[in-house]
Amino acid sequence: MPTNEAQNIAAAVECDTLRDAELLFRALQHANDRGTTESLYAELERRWEIHHGTQFGQWLEKVAADQS
Repeated sequence: MPTNEAQNIAAAVECDTLRDAELLFRALQHANDRGTTESLYAELERRWEIHHGTQFGQWLEKVAADQS
């Protein structure tokens, strides 16, 4: 069953480590005949940090809230 980038990122965010998330995301993208880019990895990292509540993720959420 084909998946899109958003679905692949959502699945990868559930991984315990960012490295595992990156590996899963890459595998899912390639399974759907799509590549990966720095901007996709940056989005994955941003979402992973926020999802896992890291200090960096908390900072990202604060910055986003301050800008809105």
